[in-house]
Amino acid sequence: MPETFPAPPELYAEVAVPAAVTQTYTYRIPAAYHAAAGPGCRVVVPLGRQTLIGYVVAIHEQLPAALAAKLAGQPRQPPAVKDIAHWIDETPVINDEILALTQWVADYYYAPWGETLKVALPPGLDVRLEDWIDLTEDGRRAVQAGSVSPRTRNGRLLAWLVDVGGAVRLDDLPPDRFGKNPRQVARELEHLGLVSVTTRTGEATVRFKRRLVVRRIERPADQPERPLSPAQARVLAYLDETPTALVSELVAEAEVSPAVLRQMAKKGLVEIAPETIRRDPLAHLAHLPAEPAPELTPEQRQACEAVLAAHDSGRFRTFLLHGVTGSGKTEVYLAAISAVLQRGGSALMLVPEIGLTPLLARRLIQRFGSLVALLHSSLSPGERVDEWERIRSGDARVVIGTRSAVFAPLVNLRLIVVDEEHDTSYKQSESVPHYHGRDIAIVRASRLNCPVILGSATPAIETFQHTVVGKYTRLELPQRIGNRSLPEVALVDMREVFKRHREPRFISDELQTAIAETCSQGEQVMVLLNRRGFASCWLCRACGFVITCPHCSVTLTYHRTDHYLACHYCGYTTPPPGRCPECQGEGIAYVGEGTEQLEARLRELFPTLAIARLDRDTTRRRGAFERIFHDFASGSLNILVGTQMIAKGHDFPNVTLVGVVSVDAGLMMPDFRAPERTFQLIAQVAGRAGRGDRPGRVIVQTYRPEHYALATGCQQDYQAFFEQELIQRQAAYYPPFCVLATVIIRHERELEGQALGEKAAELLRAAIPQAAPADTPLRVLGPTPAPLARLRGEYRFQILLKGRQRMQIRHALGHMLPALTDTERRHVFIEIDPIDLM
Repeated sequence: MPETFPAPPELYAEVAVPAAVTQTYTYRIPAAYHAAAGPGCRVVVPLGRQTLIGYVVAIHEQLPAALAAKLAGQPRQPPAVKDIAHWIDETPVINDEILALTQWVADYYYAPWGETLKVALPPGLDVRLEDWIDLTEDGRRAVQAGSVSPRTRNGRLLAWLVDVGGAVRLDDLPPDRFGKNPRQVARELEHLGLVSVTTRTGEATVRFKRRLVVRRIERPADQPERPLSPAQARVLAYLDETPTALVSELVAEAEVSPAVLRQMAKKGLVEIAPETIRRDPLAHLAHLPAEPAPELTPEQRQACEAVLAAHDSGRFRTFLLHGVTGSGKTEVYLAAISAVLQRGGSALMLVPEIGLTPLLARRLIQRFGSLVALLHSSLSPGERVDEWERIRSGDARVVIGTRSAVFAPLVNLRLIVVDEEHDTSYKQSESVPHYHGRDIAIVRASRLNCPVILGSATPAIETFQHTVVGKYTRLELPQRIGNRSLPEVALVDMREVFKRHREPRFISDELQTAIAETCSQGEQVMVLLNRRGFASCWLCRACGFVITCPHCSVTLTYHRTDHYLACHYCGYTTPPPGRCPECQGEGIAYVGEGTEQLEARLRELFPTLAIARLDRDTTRRRGAFERIFHDFASGSLNILVGTQMIAKGHDFPNVTLVGVVSVDAGLMMPDFRAPERTFQLIAQVAGRAGRGDRPGRVIVQTYRPEHYALATGCQQDYQAFFEQELIQRQAAYYPPFCVLATVIIRHERELEGQALGEKAAELLRAAIPQAAPADTPLRVLGPTPAPLARLRGEYRFQILLKGRQRMQIRHALGHMLPALTDTERRHVFIEIDPIDLM
C-alpha cells in the first residue's frame, strides 16, 4: 500500500495593490512559496485583466470570515480565490512598523494602501514586469499543418515563434515584421488559443554595483617561499599596505598588467573576487575633519534637556523649537541626536527641500561620520537603494532627507526632527497619497513613544496654536548666537517710486544704492524674487492677445536664456512666435518679472560684479546647487539672485544685505494662507542677513506697505502677526478654528465634470445632519471652478469642507463615496488638510 502524506495547509495572503482601490485582496499562496510567506514581501498578482506587483500586508491560515461568507454558495468556476503568480522577496522589504504606519496614512488621507507602500520604498527597488509570448500546442500544430497563411501578420508571427524555438518577450517582437502594434497581433492569437501570453518578473531596476578586488593570501608556514618576479613583488608590497584593493587601482599603482594578477591567483598568492561596492552620495564629504560639539547657550541647553527628558522617560512629546533666525536651532538638533546615539537609538531629520540637505549633511558628517545616510529624490536610484539598505540593516543610524524620508526603516528610531516645519514642501500635493511629512512624523513618533522636534522661526499658525492650548510644548530661542542683532528691515513703497519716475521700476533707487554700497565694502547681497523665468506673460500690445497653455488655464512663462515659452504646471513648451497669432502684429511685450529678468537687470546695473542665479532652471543638472552655493560661500560671487530656495536654512556670514522684489505677488494669491506665507518668506529671507560680525539690513519692495503681514514681517514679530492672523482666521472660519478637506472633480469634459461636482456636493450636504450637531456645523462650499480651473488637460471643480472635527468630514465623505459609481470615483480626488487651495 503506497505511503500517503497529508496535504500541505492552505495559506492566504492579504495583498495591497498600487491601484485606485481602497480595499485589499486575498490570494491563495501556492505551496512552493510557503517558506517565504510573510508580511512585507512583494508579490505578483492578477487583478482583473492586469498583472500587478502588490504588497503582502497579512498572512491567514484560512480565508477571512467575511470573504468566506461571501463565497459560500458561489460556483467555483473560475476559482473564487486566485493564486499568487510569483513571490518576489525571500525576506520582507517592509517591516511591521512601516506597514502599520502606511496603513494609517492610507486611511487618513483616503489613499490606496498599495500606493502608499510604493512611496515608502526607494524607486530603485522596483522590479519590472515583462509580458512573454510562447506557442501553444494548438499553435504549433497550426503551423505544421499550414492552416494559417504565412502572408498574414498572424501567420508570420507563428512561423517566427517556431524559428526562435521558445518564449520571447513581447517588447522584443520586431515591429517592422508584424506591423506597428505587435501586441495586438499577440492578443488576437491568444484569443484563438494559438499562443500564450504570460507575465514574468524581469530584472530589478537597480542592481548591486560590483567590482573586482584583489586580496593577499597568506602562505602556510610549512609551504616553501616561492621566488617572485619584480612585478609580483610590487603587487604584494602594495597589498601589505592595502589588504584589499580594486584591480584597476592595483594595476595602476603597482605598474603591472592584469595578466600578472591572474598568474598570481593561479599560484595561490592572491585572490581575485567580485565585491559589492556601495554607491555613496556622501563620499565627497568623507575627508571632512570631525567637528567638536560647541558649548550650548543656556537657552539651547534648556531646550535639549527638555527633549532628552522626554526621551529618557520613554514618552511621546511634540516640541516646537521656536527660535529667531540665527539662534542656533540646528545645534540643538545635533546635540539631541548625539545624546540619542549615545543611548543606543537612531534619529531622523527631515528638511523641506533638497537644497538644504548638502549643508546640513556636511555638519552631520562632521559630527557623526559614517553613521549618516542621505535620502532624497535627486540621488540616483542606485544611491537611494544603497542608502536605504544601510538604514534597514542598522549601519546608518542618522538619516537626513526630504518628505519621503519619513518612511525610512530606521532601527530603534528614538528621535525625529522636522526642520522648517512650516514649509509647504512637506505636503505631497501632486500625487497620491496627499500626505504631510511633518504630520506623519508626529504620528510615527507617537507610535514609537519618542519625542519629535518641530523647528522654525516662523511656525505654521496651526502649530503655534497647538502650543497655546498645551497640545505641544514650546521651547524658545529668542536671541541670535553671540547676541548678534536682527537685521534692520525697510519697506520701500513702490507707489512712491512710480510717482518719482513716472513709470514702473523693477529695482528701486533705494535697493540699487544699497547693493552698490554693500558690494563696495566687500560684503555680499542676496536678492529674492519668488518667480522663475524671464517674464510671466507673452502679450500682443496691438490686440491684447495672451499666449496661454493649451492644457492649463495659465499664461506661459518666457525663458529668455533658452528662448522658449513654458507652462510651470504641466511642462508644456513652445517657441515664442515672432508675430501675434491673432492680428499678425509685431508689438510683442513680455510682461511680469522673473528671476531670469532680475539677473539680467542686475548685470546691466553692475557689469563688474559676479552674479549668479539659483532657481529650478539653474539647478536641473546634478551638483549645480552645491556648486552655486560653494561659489557664493567662498566669496567668488557678489550677488546671489533666487527664488525661495535661497530664503531658508543657509548661513553666509558675509551677507549683509537682502533685497526682496515684488513681494505683493504672493500676498494677492486667492488663498487664505497668503498672508502667512508672505510673512514667513520675509522673515526667513531677512534672517540670511547679518549672521556674521557685521550688522545686516533688508529692503522689501511693495505696493502695500500697510499690510499687517509686511509690517510684522519686517519687524520679525511673530507674536504680533500670529495674533492678527488669528483674528482673520476666526472671522472666516479657517484653521486652526476648523479642519479642512477638498474634493476635486477632474474631468476632460467641462459639463460632465460640473454635473459630477454638483452630485458630490448634494451627497455631502445630505450627510450634514448626521455628521455634525447644530453647535458644531459642517460646511460644504461649492462646487466652484478651482482657481486653476484647467490643469493638464482636465477641468477642475472644487468642493471645500469645513468641520469642527475630523470625524464630521469623515462621516460626510463616507456617505458620498459609496453613492458614486466606479466610473465617477475615477474623477473624484480627496485631499485631507490641504495646504494649497489653488
